[in-house]
Amino acid sequence: MLLLPCIALGTAACDAGPAPGSGPATSSATPVERGQALFENTVGGLNCAGCHSTSAEDQPDPARRRVGHTLADATRRPSWWHGTIPSDKGTVGDAVLTCVARFQHRSWNRVLPVLADGRKDLSKVEVPAADRDALVAYLDSLARPGPHPASPAQKDASREALARVEALPGDPERGRRVFDAACALCHGHGGANTLGPSLRGDLAPDRFRVVSYARTGPNRSERETWDRWMPFFTPDALPDQDLADVAALVDGGKW
Repeated sequence: MLLLPCIALGTAACDAGPAPGSGPATSSATPVERGQALFENTVGGLNCAGCHSTSAEDQPDPARRRVGHTLADATRRPSWWHGTIPSDKGTVGDAVLTCVARFQHRSWNRVLPVLADGRKDLSKVEVPAADRDALVAYLDSLARPGPHPASPAQKDASREALARVEALPGDPERGRRVFDAACALCHGHGGANTLGPSLRGDLAPDRFRVVSYARTGPNRSERETWDRWMPFFTPDALPDQDLADVAALVDGGKW
């Protein structure tokens, strides 16, 4: 997931879903109401609500493991996207656009131009300013009085972090329950028309690749998947043992 670390939201038209202004939000809605409608609107098979809670807890529903962190107090954080967008260099609106480009439009790597300072040109993300501002207004409406919680966990893609999961014995039966809660939304159970590839059968990844993708996202060397972004799970959203159990289940696709 976005966000943040990642915000997926209803925005400009892409490969699925209505463009802003043609969906559930109406011209008479307040900015917060319009932002909430966009938050729940699906574009490219994804919406914000599928990845993020809006309460003070990251995982209020044990039956639904959200890949993104809670958006309560998101507008009050000192940085977004695991610290890559500090508040002195960007805004929560930039985090919104980042998530749209990565997860809904899937244009981040091969479409968006790079600025002279190395940052992506977020002005090229096809989201009307009014929609971006409405989403920020909705996010701001979720903020609670302080003190505010610490920023969400940052990404750890180190070899040590992956090895820690790989060293754990996985329980495939427990992995089924975790898969249903955390993975089935995108990968389904072997049928067609899923956002992500099926994790069953001959093309299913082995245990190591499950762990690597879940913690770090797609590998740069795999160009066919490089702009089909899979949100990565930080350990607070999907603990090491849960990931080891899913990896034991999926390993080789023989389940």
